[in-house]
Amino acid sequence: MSNRAYSEVIGNLAGAPYQNALANQYSVASNYQPDCAGTACGIMATYGAAPTNVDSRCTPLTCSVNGTNIFDLLNSASLRWHGYIEDMSTPCNPIGGNLYDPKYNPLIYYTDIPGSTCAENDVDFSLFQSDLSSGSLANYNYVWIAPNRCDNTHGCDVSVGDTWLKNNIDPLIKSPLFASSVIFIVYDSKPGGGLSCGSCGPNSPVIVVSPFVQKGFVDTAQYGHYNLLSTVEWIYDLGNLGRSDATAIPMMGMFAP
Repeated sequence: MSNRAYSEVIGNLAGAPYQNALANQYSVASNYQPDCAGTACGIMATYGAAPTNVDSRCTPLTCSVNGTNIFDLLNSASLRWHGYIEDMSTPCNPIGGNLYDPKYNPLIYYTDIPGSTCAENDVDFSLFQSDLSSGSLANYNYVWIAPNRCDNTHGCDVSVGDTWLKNNIDPLIKSPLFASSVIFIVYDSKPGGGLSCGSCGPNSPVIVVSPFVQKGFVDTAQYGHYNLLSTVEWIYDLGNLGRSDATAIPMMGMFAP
């Protein structure tokens, strides 16, 4: 999800009833401050612990990264991963079009990922529901999902994203896979651009949905993208990339003792 302040989602019962229901039932981070402005910077911080001085206008074609990332750590641990990107059409597509924006597709930023690996694991979101229904989704340890730039609320109303999440993520929550899953619903960039209100504050909503989190819990600790990456590394016991993720504290307070 993208470009929304905490107060635009959490507490907005008319515009985001589904997300508020999830927040009430599971855990929410109320003081999550993205480490930098712009989608490109947020993506690189979340998946590669990259510096925060990335130009917000970067695309995978102009700002490719030759460095280690979360996918390398997963590979080293022999864990399988997969991405579902809405309206991408062609696997691993670096060219935007219609509602597909490649800036929301982390895998194609990294030049150390072979093209064949990218094409196999970076696919259109239209395959998600069939993979969930067939059981193929269970073959992957780590999955990321990127809605298009309307459904992620960057270019459309909060209610559009809320409906999208209910229609597409709720089936996962109601599936047998959920018993062993942690779902992070993350808004990637600081509010202030696009449709975001100018007086909403620096925090973005993050909802953690899992049988393993504290129920109805609001975590007031300050977090950012590096903490999210550190949390994923902690869950899978991956170590770290030796950058800002190495000193970032995992979001362990949200998980039940």
